[in-house]
Amino acid sequence: MSASSVVNGSLEQVLLHAKTSGLAEVLCLCLAKSGSGHMSDSSNLLQAACEACRAIWSLVNAFEFLSCKDNACQFPLYSLRSHSLLRLEISGCDQGLLLTD
Repeated sequence: MSASSVVNGSLEQVLLHAKTSGLAEVLCLCLAKSGSGHMSDSSNLLQAACEACRAIWSLVNAFEFLSCKDNACQFPLYSLRSHSLLRLEISGCDQGLLLTD
C-alpha cells in the first residue's frame, strides 16, 4: 500500500465522518453565533470563529485534494491561499483585531 493511498483513505474517512456527523453545519452555526456576538460588540468569540473558518477551509482543501488528484487543475480556493493568511495564527485575544475601521 503506497503512502498516497493511505493519505487518500484517511481523507476519505475524515470527509465521510464530517458528512455523517453534520460537522459542516455545526461549524457554520459556530460562525453565525460568533458573527452575531461580534455585531453586539462581543469579541470573545473571535477565536472560535477563526477556528471554525480554519476547519471549514481544511475540509474544503481535503475535498479538493481528493476531487482533483487525477487532474492538473485545482479548485480556485487553493490558488487563493496566500502567505498573508499567516496573520490568522491567533494564540490569544491580546494580538488585536486584523481589521480596523
